[in-house]
Amino acid sequence: MEQQSKSGKQAIQEKLTSAAKLPKTSSRLSSVANSIRLLKAFTDDEYELGVSGLAKRLGLAKSTVHRLASTLIRDDMLEQDKESGKYRLGLALFERTTTGMVLTAPGARLLKEAEKVLAAARDLQNVALSFKGELTGKASIGTLSDPHLTRIGE
Repeated sequence: MEQQSKSGKQAIQEKLTSAAKLPKTSSRLSSVANSIRLLKAFTDDEYELGVSGLAKRLGLAKSTVHRLASTLIRDDMLEQDKESGKYRLGLALFERTTTGMVLTAPGARLLKEAEKVLAAARDLQNVALSFKGELTGKASIGTLSDPHLTRIGE
């Protein structure tokens, strides 16, 4: 009898252990699904929405929408207008202040990269101008395949 209860306990323990390894489907997946639904709620006509509008559209509690939106803001998938409190898609590159506009951290990073691109374009232009009088005619440069499949895209 004692052996049967040990094997019964062992079977229960194994079931509990295997159940713990299964992914949780209730709250985690519904949060992901609701976050996706929230992002899809924005349209070209309605690019800014408040908590109440989002809650009504999604059929969720305002507190749930606020928590989802806060998470999406932290991951730069959503931004909130400080004046209206409404949410919109995208990455904020500037912040409005009382004295004007200020770059956000992502905006400053993007500006740095844009300046590099402009500098490279100026360098290319200077090289091209240095050939003045040496070359004539038009040159077309292109590829028929994906540049990343060739050495061109490196």
